[in-house]
Amino acid sequence: MGTGCRVAKVEWSTAKNSMFSRATPFTAIFLFAPGSEVIGTTLLQAWTQGEVGLVSALATLQVLVIGICVTAARAIFGVKLYG
Repeated sequence: MGTGCRVAKVEWSTAKNSMFSRATPFTAIFLFAPGSEVIGTTLLQAWTQGEVGLVSALATLQVLVIGICVTAARAIFGVKLYG
C-alpha cells in the first residue's frame, strides 16, 4: 500500500468520525444561470458578501414558506407527525 493510500484512508476515517460526532459543514452544488437563482443560491451569495441582514431575512422567509408547505401537505394528505 502506497503512502497516498494510507493518507487517504486516514483522512476518510477522520472525516467519517467527525461527520457523525459533531455538526460539520457539507458541500452542496448549486446549478443556476444569471436571473434564475433560487433562495439558497441568493443566501450563499449574500453571505459571502457580508449581507447578514439580508441573509437572516431570506432565511426567515424560507422557514416560513417551508412551514406553510408542510402544514398544507399535512392537511391535504392527512399525515400525522406524531403517533
